[in-house]
Amino acid sequence: EPDATKKVDDSDSSSDSDSEEEKGLENFIKDAGEIVVFWLTSDVGGRFKRFGQIELATGEAAQKVYFWPHYLVKNIARI
Repeated sequence: EPDATKKVDDSDSSSDSDSEEEKGLENFIKDAGEIVVFWLTSDVGGRFKRFGQIELATGEAAQKVYFWPHYLVKNIARI
């Protein structure tokens, strides 16, 4: 079955920690600028696969995030 967009209402503990991690990532990205698109994928079991799409409103905001790899590498596999 193909990957599904991550849903925040998962009830198992691994999903809860994944949800916390996703919220932290989203809050981190918000510091750079306005988020236009933000979604992350999960496997069939609801586990975060560390892949998704983040689109920011301006090129300047995107550059800020691009140059913050220390956080992104720790929290998601790739930019």
